[in-house]
Amino acid sequence: MPLIENWWSDRFKTLSSERPGPGFLPPNLERELHFDSLFLINVRDLPAPSPTAVPSHIPPTLEHIYATLPPKLFYDRQEHGWRYIDCFSSSSVQILQASRDPKRHPPIPGSHLRDRRPDCTVASQVISEHKKTTHHFHAYLSILDSAKLPNPLLHLNAPFPNQPPSPEDAFNQAKETPEGYLLDAFVCSLCQTQVYASPLIPAVIPGTIRDRLTVRLQRNPTVGHLPGASIGRGWGLILRILEGWLFDGKSSSLGIRGRTFQGSLGWNDEVADVFQCLGWTPITHDGDTDVSSIGPPSLDDPLAVGATLRAWIEISAYIASILAIDASLIEFNHDLKVSAVPCMDRLKDAVGINKMTWDLAFRPLPKFPLTDIMVTSFRILGLDPDSYSAHWLKYAYRQNLRCDPQGAPLYLDAFKFIAEAAENDLSELLNFFLVEKSKGYWTNSDYHQAIRLLGFGDDGYLRMEFEPNEVDGQFIVNAFSAAYNLLNQNSDPSRLDIERKDLREAALIAAQSTKKEDLVAYVDKEVGKRTRDPATAYTTLGANKDMDDDLVLAIFNMRAVDEPMQSVKWTEALETIALDRESARLKGFLETGVDPGSASTVAEVKPEFPRGLHQLGNTCYLNSLLQYFFTVKDLRDSLSSGTFDISAPVKDEDLKTTVIGGRHITHQELNRSRRFVALLNDLFQNLACAESPAVLPEVELAKLALLTSKDEETENRPEQEAAGTSTGSTDTDSTLVEGQTAIEDGSVPSSPPSQPMEFTPSSPNTVLGKRSSEQRDVEQSDRRSPMEIDGPSSPQAQVSPKFTPTDPAVDVEMQDVPSSSTVLPPPKTVAGPPPLPPRKKPEPVGEMMFGKQNDVSECMDNCIFQIECALQFDPTRSSQPEKPNVVKQLFYGKSRQRIKHFPESGKPEPTVSSKEDIFAQLLVNVSDEGLDLYDGLGHFLDDTVEFEGKQAEMEIDLLELPPILQIQLQRVQFDRDTLQAKKNNAYVKFEETLRMDRFMDAADPLKKEHSRVIQNQLRSCRNRVAELSERAGVTYSETLATAKSVLSGGLASLLPEADAELSTYLESESEFVTVELERSRSEARGAKQALETLWGDSSDAEYELCSVFIHRGNSPSWGHYFFYSRDLPNNPDQWYKYNDSEVTLVGKEEIFQDTTGSTANPYLLVYARKGANVIDTVHRILPS
Repeated sequence: MPLIENWWSDRFKTLSSERPGPGFLPPNLERELHFDSLFLINVRDLPAPSPTAVPSHIPPTLEHIYATLPPKLFYDRQEHGWRYIDCFSSSSVQILQASRDPKRHPPIPGSHLRDRRPDCTVASQVISEHKKTTHHFHAYLSILDSAKLPNPLLHLNAPFPNQPPSPEDAFNQAKETPEGYLLDAFVCSLCQTQVYASPLIPAVIPGTIRDRLTVRLQRNPTVGHLPGASIGRGWGLILRILEGWLFDGKSSSLGIRGRTFQGSLGWNDEVADVFQCLGWTPITHDGDTDVSSIGPPSLDDPLAVGATLRAWIEISAYIASILAIDASLIEFNHDLKVSAVPCMDRLKDAVGINKMTWDLAFRPLPKFPLTDIMVTSFRILGLDPDSYSAHWLKYAYRQNLRCDPQGAPLYLDAFKFIAEAAENDLSELLNFFLVEKSKGYWTNSDYHQAIRLLGFGDDGYLRMEFEPNEVDGQFIVNAFSAAYNLLNQNSDPSRLDIERKDLREAALIAAQSTKKEDLVAYVDKEVGKRTRDPATAYTTLGANKDMDDDLVLAIFNMRAVDEPMQSVKWTEALETIALDRESARLKGFLETGVDPGSASTVAEVKPEFPRGLHQLGNTCYLNSLLQYFFTVKDLRDSLSSGTFDISAPVKDEDLKTTVIGGRHITHQELNRSRRFVALLNDLFQNLACAESPAVLPEVELAKLALLTSKDEETENRPEQEAAGTSTGSTDTDSTLVEGQTAIEDGSVPSSPPSQPMEFTPSSPNTVLGKRSSEQRDVEQSDRRSPMEIDGPSSPQAQVSPKFTPTDPAVDVEMQDVPSSSTVLPPPKTVAGPPPLPPRKKPEPVGEMMFGKQNDVSECMDNCIFQIECALQFDPTRSSQPEKPNVVKQLFYGKSRQRIKHFPESGKPEPTVSSKEDIFAQLLVNVSDEGLDLYDGLGHFLDDTVEFEGKQAEMEIDLLELPPILQIQLQRVQFDRDTLQAKKNNAYVKFEETLRMDRFMDAADPLKKEHSRVIQNQLRSCRNRVAELSERAGVTYSETLATAKSVLSGGLASLLPEADAELSTYLESESEFVTVELERSRSEARGAKQALETLWGDSSDAEYELCSVFIHRGNSPSWGHYFFYSRDLPNNPDQWYKYNDSEVTLVGKEEIFQDTTGSTANPYLLVYARKGANVIDTVHRILPS
């Protein structure tokens, strides 16, 4: 059973349907309800009236008998009474409807387990021992009013009716009766099994009186008779007397001095009590004090008749039950009309006991000492000693732990006491006990020992009691520190490590006994700090005690940047060093993330210089994105001139008629977007006016940027998985507006128009399809957004343990988590990798304080969506309806995708399908063969694909380009050798100027056709180069040369085929591959040059580079992000590098350098249309 996290927490203090409290196994129910003494009673017939019967008397019938004893009543021979027991399986629990007081009982077990199976018992003979299961009952005593059950059970002492009641009469009588019997309910928490049982319903003659008379008859047998015969004669005479009154109508008094009465019963206190219970009265004659006869009750009294009839059944059942057990016990010659069948096996089967204990005869039971503590231990675990096995002991412990986590100390204590007495199973049980302890459970004995170790108690050095409800975390930490210091001074060095470990566990047990999670976390953290070895911390960090704080911090920052996945280790080492040298500076850095000693060393920044952004934890790319938005002039101006008051009213009709991101939005999303834009505008104002070198963004702004509204819903509903997938931001549906499919030649397409062609890589039949020409790109088959993987997140890699500004001089590495935010994504490749198998979602590591952290492209998508929402419903816009939507105006272009299906046999013309759509980004897949940006765009916009299992040509023509053109370089690919996602660090050449004419729909058709011919030639050459290039680090020519060398050595004699002809062939093939490879590369260079010459004079769609986003790191799951921005429009040859809080001027050669061999390379390029004047990088409002 896995550990119940924080089982000691006060959130488990209140029982619930998931945690209904302690329970017990079926054998305990058997003991509680006396299964061994229960009998099913059957009245076979009634006595026939005797010749002396009163003719006018109407005797009872069998119908009267059935009305007197309802179904599901069992006779209890031991207690002489009746027990109502009903064992059944039902998904509903009658307690909820028929409870006498629903607020009084503990919670009913929840349906999450009960609804799965009607019966949780498993036939033990056909299953291994460790898989055997049985019921785990929970008791609800005196909780059910039997009169409220669907088949009401009323008091058996109700007046005897002249006629048997009809079902309608019984129902009406139940409604008028305020209560029936108060039944106990026993409900299994693992299945639908329930048991309802009454307490003992006493017989008309109480069991004590019955037993007294039986003992008297046994001890004083009639002369000449054995004790058993005396018992039979005595009770037989009572039965004949009752039968004469009930069935013959004999209502005269009965003399007690006759020979028969005296010989069988006699008159004594016990006999007098029996007849008094039956309503008979003693009669004396005048002047005589001795009883001479007894008078029966009136036959007209229904209460008396009903009670007598039931007493006749009960006495008959008593005799029948003795005869059913052992007929030799009594001699009974009266004609008994009642039979009794033992029900123990039947009831044990019903509650699953026989399935538990079928093998008891084959395994010896330990001889448990029946001491008080042993009996109590079995009772605590809900297990009966007579049904013990090692498996059921562990099972009872687990089930009680599941249903009552806070009782763990009690249950583990009880388990230990029983385990130590179970000699045959001692080893197995003690191993189980130690495993449970290793999970973090502890016993009450452990608690008392922990308190003693910390110095509490009368004998402790603190001389005070430990009160869990009154102490705070610091108090426990102080007690631990004092005990720890004493330990270091007085302990045996050979036992010091063990005693330190025991002391730390004692502190945690003391903290957990308070049931406060925040207190436990604090104690765990503080105790952990104090128990680390300073020498080990210095060694881990690579520092020594002689270094000053400056140097220690520098080493720490270097470690955090170089090995971010080890950030927890570095932070713990620094904490230990800070405590060891009591350094306020190091403690301050650990607390705030800012070096208090470095504040005076920050160089003064010129007022007109751009301001940086402090990092909020693990979000380097967010700072790059916010700085990028700040450089967009029209966006910045729209935010500063808008009104984004959440309280501004918006009509439902307006929301229903407005489409944003391909769908309608909700009021909640609008308010969220307004809040985001208001905070973003505040940040922009701070960046424009701040005097400090860097500005700290609001945490709420970061949360709204990084989390979509759907993410927040998922956070609030952790048990519920978000339905479906999305190719864009969860809220924006990739900001696509679906269009219609056009059929150019009038033929029917293979995909009907009612199913719009999706620009989504998740669609199995996407129009983009599978590109058959990309078989050489198997390593590129993961076509998701940059820096996206499907796998565990890397450990948190921030320098500071707090989400506060970090040291401005340090690059903070971070992880990057998966996203699917793409617009106009590339098609799927033919030779793509198999899908990764489902895996359990890992525990999040390195996340922000508010949980999920999205990929940069999804974050950009989310931000743009929120800006568009807020601007669309800006109250100032209503007065200017002609005012364009700045988001669509700046970032969105239009494209047309055309799929040409290759004709089948018998069809003269191909079928062409087309679709127009909008896009916000173009995607370029990064290759290993040194392609430039034009190559990547051309490969994406013109290719051969596989569509619906057939070859097709795919073209994407750009109809309209936005003022700001965003191009993603997709570097995440799938490594088929390691079956892992990897980052491709290949260099992709790009320039300051980008001319998009060749990709435009309006371009010269003849030039485009010529370009396509050259492009196909270039692609063919590059495919040939890819075929002949190296695999696993070795070229084909090298492989052939190596084979020739081996064969010319000593192995030639071992292979008959290794003759001179083979050696010559290998040599010629090696030369051929070398020549062919060089020829293909030369032809590729020529085709590339021809292509650039063809389009060299086309500059109608000319763009200039304005922003470059960089990711540094080998892994797609973590790394560092920073951002270059060109100083447009004033100084186009000047570039700024935004590295979180640090902004520096760099030369443009740094941006355009060949990054081959480096892990720092672009993943997003932003171009602005030349002359559009949409970028204003440096925007500062200086004080007058």
